[in-house]
Amino acid sequence: MSSERLGFVVREWKKSGLLFEERACVRVKFLPGRRAWYGFHGILKNHEPLESERVRLALAYPIAESEDICVLAVIGDGKAKGLWGGQLDFKNVYPNEAAVALVPKEALQAIASNSASVCKVLNRSFSYYQEDAEVLRVYESLIRLQVRIEDYLRKSDLTASVLENTKYIHHATEKISKDGSFEDVIRKHLIGEVQQEAATIICEGVRFLDAFR
Repeated sequence: MSSERLGFVVREWKKSGLLFEERACVRVKFLPGRRAWYGFHGILKNHEPLESERVRLALAYPIAESEDICVLAVIGDGKAKGLWGGQLDFKNVYPNEAAVALVPKEALQAIASNSASVCKVLNRSFSYYQEDAEVLRVYESLIRLQVRIEDYLRKSDLTASVLENTKYIHHATEKISKDGSFEDVIRKHLIGEVQQEAATIICEGVRFLDAFR
C-alpha cells in the first residue's frame, strides 16, 4: 500500500538525518476495486539550520524514488503557508526548509496516461471541436497537465528540475481546479464506462495533487 511506502520513506529520511514534519495526510479512493492513493504533506528540514535545502532535497529524492514515491517541493520564503493537504493550517516555512508533498508514482503515471487517452478521444474529432471553445480549453489543459507530469517523471533525479516542474504541475492543476466546467465538459464528450473511468481518474487526481498546493 502507498501509505506503508510513505511511512517507510519518512523513517529512512530520519535515519539519514532528515526531519519531516507532517502537516497533513490526504487519501483518495474513487473507483471500486482500486487501491486508494495516499499522500503526505509537510516540511522537510534537519538539525543543520545553515545547510542548503537543495542539499537536503538531493538526499531526500533517491530515498523516496527507491519506494516509487515522488517528492514535490517548494523551498520556503519565511512566510506562513495557509493550506496543508487542502486544510487551513498556518505554518511558517523558512528559506532553509521546504514544503514537500510525497505522492505515489503510480498516481502521477495514472493521471498522465489517462490525460493522454482522453486527448486522443477528443483529437479524433478535432476539426469539429475547433469550433467549440470549451472543448479546446479542456484539451489544452489536459495536454499541459500530461506534459508537466511527464517532464517531472523524466527529471525527478535532478533537484533543480524537480523544483521547477513542481511549480509547473501546481500551475496546471490550479488552472483545472479553477475551471468550474472542466469535468462536465470532459464527461459530455466521452462515451462508455472505460472513458468515463479515465475522466474520474483525471478529475480526482487533479483534486489529489491540488490539495498539496
